[in-house]
Amino acid sequence: MLTFYPGDNSIDMYDLKNRRMFLKRMVCPAVTESQLFVGSIVTVNARQLKIAEYGDTATRKAFARGKETQFALIKPDAYINTGKIIDSIYSNGFIISKLKMSRFTNATAGRFLGGINSAENVSHLTSDVCTGMEIVAEGAVQKWNKMIGPENSLTAKV
Repeated sequence: MLTFYPGDNSIDMYDLKNRRMFLKRMVCPAVTESQLFVGSIVTVNARQLKIAEYGDTATRKAFARGKETQFALIKPDAYINTGKIIDSIYSNGFIISKLKMSRFTNATAGRFLGGINSAENVSHLTSDVCTGMEIVAEGAVQKWNKMIGPENSLTAKV
């Protein structure tokens, strides 16, 4: 369990499994308030720690304020541009909290597409690898929609 003290940017860590102090309170300039949300990864003394949950409701309200998550999918036709897309996501102020590359089956593609599961859409998703991501930012939904532009590629900006 990581405890953050915003007054002096110090932290301490308690090992819940062994029920003992793991790291006594120390100043850690590498950890800031803006990094402390569920899904983020912070580095403390060369150890990467993933924030899995908040300690209590008050902490959740204080640190998750304004943060939203959004799902993003890189489809098979854009697979070769995955690096550029991820760079663009980071440069637009998003943080990728989860990322998974996998192939859809016909069944999973149909479930994913829901009401728009035409044979053409299913075959497109199952044709190659897709990359799914959970991205985090303040106002992530609106920010993401603005970044990707209109759904119809014919009306998209040139």
